[in-house]
Amino acid sequence: MPVKQRFHVHVCIVRNEHPEFENALQLALSDEYFLTWDLIAHPSQFMDYSKQQIDRCDYLLFVLGTGYGHLSPSGVSNLHLSYIYANTKRKPMLALIKSQNATSDYSRQRLDLASMIQKDLLDNAIFYERTQEAVSECQRALNALIGSKPTAGWVRANKPDTSLRTTGVSKPQVITPVATAKPKVVEPKIILKAEDVVLVNYSAHAYQDGNLQDVMAAHTFTWGEVLELLKILPQPFSSEMMLKQLNDSLKNLALIEASKILPNVHAVSRCQINAVDFQWLKQQLVDSGWLVSAKEEHSNRELWRVNPTMTN
Repeated sequence: MPVKQRFHVHVCIVRNEHPEFENALQLALSDEYFLTWDLIAHPSQFMDYSKQQIDRCDYLLFVLGTGYGHLSPSGVSNLHLSYIYANTKRKPMLALIKSQNATSDYSRQRLDLASMIQKDLLDNAIFYERTQEAVSECQRALNALIGSKPTAGWVRANKPDTSLRTTGVSKPQVITPVATAKPKVVEPKIILKAEDVVLVNYSAHAYQDGNLQDVMAAHTFTWGEVLELLKILPQPFSSEMMLKQLNDSLKNLALIEASKILPNVHAVSRCQINAVDFQWLKQQLVDSGWLVSAKEEHSNRELWRVNPTMTN
């Protein structure tokens, strides 16, 4: 009897915003797909967990209800950050977006996010009014997405492996691989475009009336902007030089962001990109071939150079 192929679908959603909607999706999809969901509330591990599941899943289901979601320290919602991360990872994605009507009172950030998703995903962005309508369209669109962007998925063994069960005196067992294990897949090389965007969170010290205050913000670079900043550096350069160059490029922007909450701010210092965001950004450049190792012989220093063949 053939074994049905299954797929891991991660659901990015503001949890408990509309419990009946979550229940309807769970009931409709759980028999066909292995579902994971964003965390409830907003613990400090929220983005780490969301990124982990986005990396692991076969397909992403992004649900934008009536709200924008809990704001991260940068002022951008965790839901929005998850969407940007999934988009930069080129993850096959379907979005369900609650339609606006005459009585809707959506925030500007929520409306802007909906517009961006519609522009990015085109036919894979589905607007809905009623729950059942959304669920039916979701099932249809997921089938179409799987057909147009197939992944390896996974399969479940026909019966449990009982080879390790023993009765009485134990004896050596020969363990063989399960024939239905997920086949090894060679991950495609990451392809970045100069106009694609990458969002980083950063912090800075802001000075107002003789007092210092920490401010948190986010900035969206294009990959082309990142490369232009790195090409200015002496080649090769260290990771520390790379980080300093990116941090320095944010000073003027940080002053503008600080002025939104501190009207009398007169200076900023110590602009620092989030360490996790920087390491991820650097790894994307390396994986894409835009950044190549230039480690010197007999040296433990990590040095890099911009690959000229990828930026002409």
